[in-house]
Amino acid sequence: MRLWVDVVTPKAARVLWALLDYVREAELLVTTRQYREVESLLHTLEIEAEVVGKHGGGSLEGKLLAYADRVKALAKIVLRFEPEASFPIQSVEASRVSFGLGIPFVLMNDSPHAEAVARLTVPLARYLYTPFCIPKRAWTRFGIAAERIVQYRCIDPAIWIRKGPVDRALATAIPEDLILVVMREEEYQAHYLAGVGRSPLEEVLYALSKLDLRDQLFVFYICRYKARPRIRKPRGLRVVFSRPGVDSIALLQRASLFVGAGGTMTWEAALMGVPSIDVFPGARTYVGRYMNRRKLVLSVRRVTPSLLKRLLSEETRMIWKRRASTILRSFENPLPQIVKRLEELAEEGRVLRSSV
Repeated sequence: MRLWVDVVTPKAARVLWALLDYVREAELLVTTRQYREVESLLHTLEIEAEVVGKHGGGSLEGKLLAYADRVKALAKIVLRFEPEASFPIQSVEASRVSFGLGIPFVLMNDSPHAEAVARLTVPLARYLYTPFCIPKRAWTRFGIAAERIVQYRCIDPAIWIRKGPVDRALATAIPEDLILVVMREEEYQAHYLAGVGRSPLEEVLYALSKLDLRDQLFVFYICRYKARPRIRKPRGLRVVFSRPGVDSIALLQRASLFVGAGGTMTWEAALMGVPSIDVFPGARTYVGRYMNRRKLVLSVRRVTPSLLKRLLSEETRMIWKRRASTILRSFENPLPQIVKRLEELAEEGRVLRSSV
């Protein structure tokens, strides 16, 4: 099978990293874009990809122009490679190029709240794979038939966290006598968070600075688009603002608490048994609601010092780990069935071409 995979988000890089175990016999074309977080993570994961185009930034004009340039550039590369199937994951440009060139493709998406991406990709796909906690009606409103939606019993980060860390030196660089708190910046340039003002993580840092044990804390703040955050750190709190693209799995193995204003890394932390707070500034997502019901994530609008103190207790951490372990064991891995579907689509294409 000649397969094209386009990686435009950190999550897509993680999915590809896990997918490589199942496509060893395939001829693979991997593309990405100029986007520091993704490029850094691909480097960490030791995955080579052809860089085509760039991230469009936070403005609608920038997104549109970057899209147009990237579609044209990708089309030329893909025409030379001649893929039999493609796996855009959630890439708008790769979906459009695949559809325009008649390349059958499969999507994998757990974010119907990202409506702009869904509207531009979901109706064009042959099949959409999505977690079981997202109802099909969340997707059919974008124009895909229900019979083309495949639900799997898994929350996506479970697919790759079982593979373990890559950058093992990262966690060991943090002194063992310190309590590690990991924080993840919101995706403030995303279309679905347009207009979001002050970061909810600013309040969390302030609450951490009020704890009696603040001298024992080591806060690792993962920026999303650049190495500088949108917030200032309070006095008296040890905070490191990290570059994008760090190995989150290595970091979370060492963490005592996670606070996320996004989605995927919050689910990663929770499934790894780290007490996790969700302060996502948008509306609650389907995956977020599921994780709340299973008591793996605590979604709140206001974080207080008393809440942080309770979650940092050893008792809470033990409860979280047992709960996460039980749920993780119940999940399936959807990648083998996705690869099988891609192989079937590739074979269909070969049969059609040989009959012409």
